[in-house]
Amino acid sequence: MQKHLIVLLLVHSIRFYSQAAYKFPEKFSQTYNHHPELSLKNLTEVKDIEQKEAIESYIVTNVYREQLEFDLNSIYLEWNEPEVYMLKLLDTILSKAYKEKKINLFLKRSIVANAGTSRFGNIYFNIGMFCEAENEAFLATIICHEAAHYFLKHKIKELKLKEDIFSNGSLDRSRLEKYARTFQKYEMQADSFAIASVKKLNLNFSSIVRWNESNDLQENLLLNGRSYKKMRKASSLNTDDLKKKKDAKFYSYQSHPSYLARYDYAKKQLDSCVSCTKNFIIDSAYFFKIKKIAFDERKKISFESYNFNSCLTFSFKDYINGVKTPKNYYYLVESIRRLIYAKPELKDIGFLTEYINDSELGISKSILEKPDYLFSSLEDYEKVKDHPLLTEQKKPFRSYLQAFFYFSYEAITKGLNEANLSMALYYHSVDKRDSVEKYLNKYISNGNCSSMNFAKGLIEQKKITISKGKLLLLYNDLEHYTKNQFNYFLTKKKQSENPKIRMELGQDSLSTKLVILNEFLGNSPTKLNTYQKLISAMNFLYNDDDVEMCKKVKLNSHFANEDKNLSKSFKKHLLILAPEWHLWLEENGLDRIFYVDMIYQYNEYMKGEEYYNDYTGYYLDMNKDRPYFKDSFRSGMVRKKKDQEMYNEMKAFLYE
Repeated sequence: MQKHLIVLLLVHSIRFYSQAAYKFPEKFSQTYNHHPELSLKNLTEVKDIEQKEAIESYIVTNVYREQLEFDLNSIYLEWNEPEVYMLKLLDTILSKAYKEKKINLFLKRSIVANAGTSRFGNIYFNIGMFCEAENEAFLATIICHEAAHYFLKHKIKELKLKEDIFSNGSLDRSRLEKYARTFQKYEMQADSFAIASVKKLNLNFSSIVRWNESNDLQENLLLNGRSYKKMRKASSLNTDDLKKKKDAKFYSYQSHPSYLARYDYAKKQLDSCVSCTKNFIIDSAYFFKIKKIAFDERKKISFESYNFNSCLTFSFKDYINGVKTPKNYYYLVESIRRLIYAKPELKDIGFLTEYINDSELGISKSILEKPDYLFSSLEDYEKVKDHPLLTEQKKPFRSYLQAFFYFSYEAITKGLNEANLSMALYYHSVDKRDSVEKYLNKYISNGNCSSMNFAKGLIEQKKITISKGKLLLLYNDLEHYTKNQFNYFLTKKKQSENPKIRMELGQDSLSTKLVILNEFLGNSPTKLNTYQKLISAMNFLYNDDDVEMCKKVKLNSHFANEDKNLSKSFKKHLLILAPEWHLWLEENGLDRIFYVDMIYQYNEYMKGEEYYNDYTGYYLDMNKDRPYFKDSFRSGMVRKKKDQEMYNEMKAFLYE
């Protein structure tokens, strides 16, 4: 995010430009390069071993980790309209003295309603938080709270506290309580600063207090399995109810009395500030426009990351709020279909209830029986409680499969042609050929098809077909860990191995397209995002049991389960899950994928000498119905293999 955008805002009033969905830039702007390597400059002068290890840990887990967020597409890069809006809000609510402390604000590609700050003065505001915000006063309170953590150096103090409490000895309850007390002290200090800041602007912060109450109450009651219905009768927080959580099976920071004191403090401040009534400080219409963008983006992120449970939940909530656009229907229908395709046992489970701990629901009823579980506040539930789906005595569907048919038929009636393809793909997965052809013919005859060639091939050949092409060898070398912490420093250092990987695995460029994922970090966001989505698809579709069942030493070898009746029962195909990849594969001249997922672990933060390494290879032939898998073969107590050994294993699997 560039500072010069503020100048534009001072000259021009905010206007309503059309805002397309976010697209990653082709090239990575150096605006987002914070040069973490500069932190290494004086490290060689440190002689004390313990001090050096502490500094190395800090550099790896904080400096490099923060750069990773930008390089790995976790931050929105150059998304002009929402960024301009947030900069304007930041510029308005923080006084000149605090602005001089060089606070930066970035929007994060996360559906979670949260925000955070780093010790470097960067506030990360999740796009999911926009969806919970009622007004600009809500956003302003969150921003000021996070800014206070930086001004008061809480992140630095918290690091020291963690080192003192978690470094040595057993982690007993008293030490956890010490951490909880201090942590909540920092939170209350940040609350104090935020409330004082918005009071000066006469902003009403009641919505943030109400949101915190309902959000924490809902989340913790679901986890604890308590009687949610009884607890939700009150429209505001009941402190006695929260204190009961101390009897829960797990200990959380939220159960500590200091956490409850935060609410008491915020409520007292609210009661003493009846004159603070302003909800907007910039532009209410523009706020709601940005919020609409956030709602759409939240579903898009969920769908493209193959988090279909979240996408389905968001889309269903929008549906009963009256959103019946083609895109929302598509998310509803395809989220359900893809969930039950990857996990067939889900089709008979109650719609959206599998993660709810309620004995009255179990697996026999859908969310239509208790829709209030979907909402974090009673106010949101009150808006939709009279929807026909929720009020009808006889519910139109119970299970995921019934919901799939319900929304598919309605989407087709509303003119969504893609729902015909969804129906055809479902029937393909259960071997009902007549129904497959019926819906594919409807899909093709209606025209305006995103997957025309795919559909025609499925009719003519009665199976997935794709033109003969190259093998995509996708080499994922991003996961490096030291003491279970992600080590981006060593991820970047491992790039020096890339020429050897190319020499070993990419020699035959006529038949193989070798892609090494780490080459796109902080370089080519669009290409990186494409392969991230492809990896998400494979990881979603295939589980550990699939890997074990279809594992082979070589493609032409036999595995123990090979002689079982596998081919008929195992029908997980990437292009049935996500037919949009058919066009991409055809355009890139690819008909097979060999995805290599590498993992490295180290004892030291900055020495690239791993003590453990492993890989799993996913081999998918698009013209065949089933995958094959390859993993790193180990004998005895071997935990580490030479890279050359692993390259040889991969080549033997593919070519011998």
